[in-house]
Amino acid sequence: MRIATYRRNGLSAAAIEVGLVSEDGTSIRPLALAAAAAQRGAQALIEAAAEGKAVAVTSGETIALVNVRLLAPLPLPRRNLFCVGRNYHAHAKELQASVFRDNAADPQAWPIVFTKL
Repeated sequence: MRIATYRRNGLSAAAIEVGLVSEDGTSIRPLALAAAAAQRGAQALIEAAAEGKAVAVTSGETIALVNVRLLAPLPLPRRNLFCVGRNYHAHAKELQASVFRDNAADPQAWPIVFTKL
């Protein structure tokens, strides 16, 4: 499941929405979220899942990806985000000879965990 936080082209700056990206990455199906929850982007879905609540259901018509402006998935993070880098083998092999060439040569020794403000 790929989640996107976005603003439809031509709508006001306050109209932030959250939706599910299609398998082929060409469209988004909006999720039924209250405006206040949508302002927090995917964070609202994360919090609902953590509390054992059902994730919002899709609503409305599918929107072509070219008709939206993608935003940060978590526009208002509560604190530092913990991120994982080099979390799959293809990416590890790609970076092994470049950016992280001085790190452990064994991709099994990876991933890298870091925070982002």
